[in-house]
Amino acid sequence: MTNAETVVSPGMNAMMKGAFKALGWKGPFWKHLPSVFRLANRFGVRQRGLQVHQANMRKVTDVKHYRG
Repeated sequence: MTNAETVVSPGMNAMMKGAFKALGWKGPFWKHLPSVFRLANRFGVRQRGLQVHQANMRKVTDVKHYRG
C-alpha cells in the first residue's frame, strides 16, 4: 500500500489533513478512501476527472513499449 502522504504535494497533504480534521476523521488516509470516493461520486467529481484523463490519454500518439 502506498503512503498517500508521500504521493501528493505538501500543500494538498495539508489541505486533506485539515479537511479530515474538520470532518472529525482520525487515522491514516487509506482508512478513509471509501468515504472520499463516495463523496467524489456523489458530486460527480470522480467521473469528470476520469473523463479528463481519458481525453488526455487519447491525445497520446507516440507510445513506446518496453520489452525487457
